[in-house]
Amino acid sequence: MPSHRHPKQGHNMLKSLDDAGRNCWATKIRSLLCKYGFSIVCISQDVGDVNAFIRMFKHRVVNYCTLEWQAAIGTSSRCDHYNNFKRLLPIEKYLSIDLQLKNRMLCKSFAFQMTG
Repeated sequence: MPSHRHPKQGHNMLKSLDDAGRNCWATKIRSLLCKYGFSIVCISQDVGDVNAFIRMFKHRVVNYCTLEWQAAIGTSSRCDHYNNFKRLLPIEKYLSIDLQLKNRMLCKSFAFQMTG
């Protein structure tokens, strides 16, 4: 982006604040990039192929979050039973079924009766 554009000027200003040790939006972006192994982007200020970078970054974030989730449920005594049934992070399909209000109320009432 040309340097006369306002977004570029804003980016440069925030980067200079981050370089000076001030905590700002650029600091949080730099921390995220470094956390997921993309510190070279901070150094070079370029991602190359934007679409490829977005795919890689998303893949890395999903893998990292999955590993964190598996470690958390694997070490928690409160999750022993849950760990026997839930092995993958994605949301279960039955949770996204669109039920009519009448049926949702029946399910809610049944669940309340089961938990007593």
